[in-house]
Amino acid sequence: MIRPFHPDDIDHVSRVLTSCLDPIRSKPITSDGFRRAVMQCEDWKDTHACVAENEGQVVGFAAGVSGDVTVRVPYLHVEPEYRGCRIGTQLIEKIEDLAAERESCVTLGGFVLRSPFHGVDAADSTSIAFFENRGYRQEFTATTRVLDLSKMQSNEMVACSGQKDHSCMTVSDAEPDYWRCRRDVVDLCSCCEAPFHSFAGTYEGDDLTPNNAHIAAARDDESLVGFAGFVPFEDVGLGYEAYPQWGPFLVHPGHRSRGIGRQLLTLSLAKMAELGCETAVLGGVGVDGPAAHLYEALGFTTVITWLQFQKDLERQRVRR
Repeated sequence: MIRPFHPDDIDHVSRVLTSCLDPIRSKPITSDGFRRAVMQCEDWKDTHACVAENEGQVVGFAAGVSGDVTVRVPYLHVEPEYRGCRIGTQLIEKIEDLAAERESCVTLGGFVLRSPFHGVDAADSTSIAFFENRGYRQEFTATTRVLDLSKMQSNEMVACSGQKDHSCMTVSDAEPDYWRCRRDVVDLCSCCEAPFHSFAGTYEGDDLTPNNAHIAAARDDESLVGFAGFVPFEDVGLGYEAYPQWGPFLVHPGHRSRGIGRQLLTLSLAKMAELGCETAVLGGVGVDGPAAHLYEALGFTTVITWLQFQKDLERQRVRR
């Protein structure tokens, strides 16, 4: 039976999500972590969520978060022993029916294959066929890398003072130079290659969020020539999804191949370690780009391959 999600289901849903984890590489998804990270952050506003029950036991969970024209599905999970029973199909159909009333498409936003916290194998053709058979098309692929910060020491930041023609430093929203640095970051993004223009959106305006509160900056005289953003927030009990994030990361084209990128990376990661972070997660634009060799040299390892799928709901709306 598929029914709407209720807050009383939190403990049961946390158990379902944890059942999909790799017990070796992931922390359990706690009920409190799920409540704080999902219900308070999104507050379930414009969220479609449902559970699958079998003889009174919750065995599956799905949620879709509405955007302007898209429903993003961050959760679609079925306990391993109940897979192959069309429970996943019924869950995603329910989300699609709810979404078709208003939005134009459903996106399995960052749906993970070969994920240590979703338990789906990237080489599993059955999983890929599940989405393709339901009319989803693959939008893009990406990878996520992680780094164990426990071996990094704060004195590694000294490595950032090796170059004499530029200086590196970290700033947070509690420091006087922070807002000037943010304005310079926006200017730097706008004068680099088009794929990096989107980085500016994180730092435009006067909003303070965990995603823009820390910046590692490299300056040549008074000009910003490179930056790395990092998010040293605490793990909240949602596996790798809630680990500290590193990036975005950008060096001006005219200042590349001079060691600035390595300095920014080392500086920001060492700062994260100093603040008590145990793991850094790297994802998004450029993860497999020109700086991939640098990430590998510093110890980042690929743990996730992302395949994002999307389905147009226009035809479904017409049929309704």
